[in-house]
Amino acid sequence: MVSPEMKSLVLKLREQGLGYKRISAETGLTLGAVRNTCRTAEKNTPSNGSVCLCCGKKLIVSRGKGRPKKFCSDRCRNQYWRQHLDEKKENSKSVYTKTCAYCGKIFEVYGHKAQKYCCYEHSVRDRYGDNNRK
Repeated sequence: MVSPEMKSLVLKLREQGLGYKRISAETGLTLGAVRNTCRTAEKNTPSNGSVCLCCGKKLIVSRGKGRPKKFCSDRCRNQYWRQHLDEKKENSKSVYTKTCAYCGKIFEVYGHKAQKYCCYEHSVRDRYGDNNRK
């Protein structure tokens, strides 16, 4: 466990551009302790200018694999995409143009490649029969 004074010294040296080995030599800490201290501090610092697209709250950087965060929470992510559904459809490869197997109407469906009907009512009528077919 690194003391708070040592942690602040390590971070100060890191900000000055020193590498892990050099910091380790100057402070007497192990290389692993220096690396863990620096990485933990990087993970818990707000990113430079990165804010949630929904609420504008500063995002916490996670220096791991994967895409950078756009939202602070699942709640914000869901709210944002509900409000910007058209933007999602325009940029998506998952929008399919289909013809209803019941009425012949052309409709667009998002994300369901195998959908055959324009609405639930037509799927029920086609499956269970309907004498008033259009």
